[in-house]
Parts: sequence; C-alpha cells; structure tokens
Amino acid sequence: MTAQRLQLTWYNKDKALIPTETGKYGYTWVDPSDPRYCETHTLVMDDYVQGSQTPKSDEFAYSERADLEPQDDNLLILGESGDVLEALTRVPELADKYVGKVKLIYIDPPFNTAQTFASYEDNLEHSIWLTMMRDRLLHMKKLLADDGSIWVHLDDVEVHRMRVLMDEVFGAGNFLAEVAWEKVYSPRGDAKEFSKRIDTILVYRAGEEFSLNAIEKPANLDQFRLVDEDGRHYRSDPLRKWGKNSRREDRPNLWYPICNPHGEEVWPIKPDGTQGNWRWKREKVQADYSEIDWLDKGNGLQPYLRQYAESSNTRPPETLWGSMETGHSQEGKEEVKALFPGLVPFSTPKPERLLERIIHIGSNPGDIVLDCFAGSGTTAAVAQKMGRRWVTCELVADTFERFTKPRLTKVVNDEDRGG
Repeated sequence: MTAQRLQLTWYNKDKALIPTETGKYGYTWVDPSDPRYCETHTLVMDDYVQGSQTPKSDEFAYSERADLEPQDDNLLILGESGDVLEALTRVPELADKYVGKVKLIYIDPPFNTAQTFASYEDNLEHSIWLTMMRDRLLHMKKLLADDGSIWVHLDDVEVHRMRVLMDEVFGAGNFLAEVAWEKVYSPRGDAKEFSKRIDTILVYRAGEEFSLNAIEKPANLDQFRLVDEDGRHYRSDPLRKWGKNSRREDRPNLWYPICNPHGEEVWPIKPDGTQGNWRWKREKVQADYSEIDWLDKGNGLQPYLRQYAESSNTRPPETLWGSMETGHSQEGKEEVKALFPGLVPFSTPKPERLLERIIHIGSNPGDIVLDCFAGSGTTAAVAQKMGRRWVTCELVADTFERFTKPRLTKVVNDEDRGG
C-alpha cells in the first residue's frame, strides 16, 4: 500500500480472510501465509454465448452508439470475488489479458447495513468488511490500467471508512470525486427520522494519465441569443478574465496590450483599476484575432469572444447526480421486472442510466470494464450495449442463475430492448 502518515487501523488488519462457506458472505481470520489463503482457484469454462447484432430497421431512429461493434471475449463468473480477482491477477493466461489493462472498475459491494436481503447477506463486522474490501482493492489496483479509474458505490454506513482505505491503497492524491447519486426521487413521509435520498460513489484514478470524457448536454439557446450571418447561435464573453487566477501576478504571461480597431492599446484592467489578465495567450490572440468582437458596453472598446452554442454541448461531470438524469432505484427494479416478468426483482439493482453515465465518463468503446459484485448484472449489460468488453462475477448461485446469467445472455443475443 502507499506509505503515508495517516492510516486507518482496525482489529486484525494484519490478518487475511478465507471464506467459511461457498456462496455466502462468511469469513474467518487466517495468517497471510496460510496455504488456504495463498491458494489460487482456477476458472473452469462452463458455457459460451455468441450473439449477433440485429440489423437496423427503417422504422427507428438510431444514435451513434448503434454503430459500435459488440465486443466479445467477455467473462461472467460464478464465484467469490476474492478468488476471482486472485485468478485474474495470478493465472498467467488471465494475467496477460487483464493485469494493467482494465480501464474502469465499478463495484457496488455489500453496504454492511446490518440487514439480510433476499439475495445476499449484508451484516459483516466492520473489521471483517474492511479486510475483505482491502484485499480486493489491492487486486483491483493491479488490474487497473495506468489511465484507468475505480468507482465504489456505497451508502453512509461504511463510505467514510472506505475513503480512508482507498487513500491508503490508491493514494490520497488520486482521489477524483465523491459523487452524490439521488437514488430516491421523493422523500419518505415518516418525519421521525432523516429521509435518506442519496448514495455515494467514490472515484479514484490509477494515476496522472487518467482523463475523463465530458457529459453530453445540448446547450440552452436562451444563453446564446445572438445569431451570426450563418444563423449560428452564440454569446459574447469578455476576453478579460474574471474570478480565479485573474490578477496580473497570478498569470504574468497573460498581461499584455491588444490593439483595438483604432490602433489603440487595450490592457486587461478591471473596472476598479486592478491589473488583471486575458483568457488567451498573446500568440493565440494574434492567430485568432478574427474571432474577437470589439464592443463598447460603457467602458470603451473591449475585446469579446464569440462562444458558439454547438461548442457548449458538453460539460465536465459534476458531483451531484439527480434521478432525472441518471435514474433511481425504482427504475432499476422496473428494468429487471421487464426482463423477467413474474420474478421478484433483485433487491437493489442500479438503473442502467447510472452505469451509462459512469462508463461514458471513465472509458471508451473497446475498453475493459470490471465489476466483481455483479448482482443482477447491470454493469456488464450496459458495458455490452456501449461497445465495451467486460468481466464480472457473482457470489450467490441463486442470483447468478435467476438474474445475472439470463440477463447477460439476453443482452448478448440482442433480446434486451431496454436501457
């Protein structure tokens, strides 16, 4: 782990865990040198599903994602997450394919809420839960590509401990964001306690090579009321910089004069007389002078930039994700119900729109996405639809046979019309 002065400690932190019963979250402490812990479990190939993409129909309009090639060579595994991650990092033919090559990891582990759900147990003692997660995070760190990221989805029971643990494993400098996802679209009517409406998703990068994809969002034309000679909507933004790092001493290379159309020098001086700076460097102003409009809004001719609406169709990801944009828990249940009529849905499925947002931000078509707590298989299902490769595993055989495997089979065979 990364050496640092501040560390989280817990009972038996120096010990390891081995499962006590197949198909359940139950563990016992052992020494890390115990042969049972050091054993690597091999993966046994049981079944292979090969699908084909349905040809486009003239009846429908398609997004650009319909042109993405469906990926193959994916893995769905029935097994304990620790055993699976060890196999991926230790078995030579698997390590060659996955170590240092996974672009995005999303996990939705047991929240440790001291409840027992229909599909899994969620009542581990804190020190056991932390050891279980630490060991898995260490394996996942090996699997992440240098430009990869890991997203850990939790509620408020363990998230504060998990963040310190992830600082320890991935380094505090690689923390990217703590996203609040609105999992419930309306508050509870019970006024006796707080109505919990959010889950938290911790986001860490593997290293400085990571770069994210912006969120696509059509520009609000009310903010782009000007129209040029070609009918394009734009707004005028001052070339003089405002706000953070807008003083001359902050960016001295951005303090220089620009000649207005009358040949007069204009400096980036603020209305209060403070010396400021420009948004562009001198070389860019000289190269793109035609993109500057000179307007007099009461303080003489000043340079303004044309910001076109079509160049503002993306925005950086924010840390508050509302259910209107990324779905909510009930939506996730309805998606599973639509796939399996008559079956009681998996207890806590995440909506496909939430995973679509995460996978879009952190990966590109053809990249590998990993989820070692598959549940109903939402992560792999969305990854397949978005042209990514995927690896996922599920511990509970009943969940695997009733939901995970049938769902992903439907997706691969193009029999899932949702999402």
